[in-house]
Amino acid sequence: MNKLFLLIFVIFSFSLFSENMMTPEERYEQAIFILRQNCATQKGDDDDHYWKYHIFRREGNENYNTRHDTGLTKRVAQVMNTHLKTHIRLNDDTLDYFDHGGTCSAMALDFLARYIHDCQEIDDGETCLEKVKSFTRYYLSNNTTFTSRQAAYNAIELKPEYESQINANDETFKHEKMQSLAHYHNITLIPATNTITRYEMANDKQSFKQMIDDLPDAVYLVRALSPTDWSPKKEYYGHSMVLIKGKNHSIYYDNSDGAVDITNRVSDYVLEKLEGWWLPEYRLYTALCIDGEITNLSEEICDCY
Repeated sequence: MNKLFLLIFVIFSFSLFSENMMTPEERYEQAIFILRQNCATQKGDDDDHYWKYHIFRREGNENYNTRHDTGLTKRVAQVMNTHLKTHIRLNDDTLDYFDHGGTCSAMALDFLARYIHDCQEIDDGETCLEKVKSFTRYYLSNNTTFTSRQAAYNAIELKPEYESQINANDETFKHEKMQSLAHYHNITLIPATNTITRYEMANDKQSFKQMIDDLPDAVYLVRALSPTDWSPKKEYYGHSMVLIKGKNHSIYYDNSDGAVDITNRVSDYVLEKLEGWWLPEYRLYTALCIDGEITNLSEEICDCY
């Protein structure tokens, strides 16, 4: 009943916007997305089937606003400003507040950067899984580091002078947005797939699974997105996750859920995960540290560890 009330409430709230700002379908998608966020950490401890493959799981929800350190956000923004891509700017006017939209990109990028730093050269699957288990202390719950980073990440947007040239479906701009964030860890993102719509995935699940199976062993940033030309970011909302395909192991990380061992069931799990988020489109990027070393890994230990 509580879930149903939340869904109805969110749909009603967004219906107060003008039709030009959000269509009924987009309001519904937003409601599903928020419902998914709120329900992600509420699975029962006795659900053995669900938790069986977890390397670690997220514990509880956080009040993001109490975790925001504006000074840290501005320091992150200073680093980001040195690596912004051509069409991207960082809007300093938005750095003083956090929009409560979650910390998925901050946590996903830190996780994949830590994996590349600590595990990329490990061949043995069991050793690698044990190493990832040691990451628990950093990703068990949200913290000040990730909230403050995300506030800086949320400030990126299209430069006004390109407004007439670039729309929400521009593949280069989508890539530039994520690359501008990944540079914080000295990570290079290379598109591994084109944009895949939810409808394409649903209409041909086998082809989608084959595409995932055919991806080479690598670390991937998985980006789910609801695009719009209304926002200067060219998106209503998005969600970032991590897929790791290894020779002897595979892992999926979603900050709302935790890290899961998906060895021998990669494409089935990815399909199920993306269907669960109910967002209009998806894209995967190969994540590499090409020049130099990984930078700016979080050192903050979660309170509940």
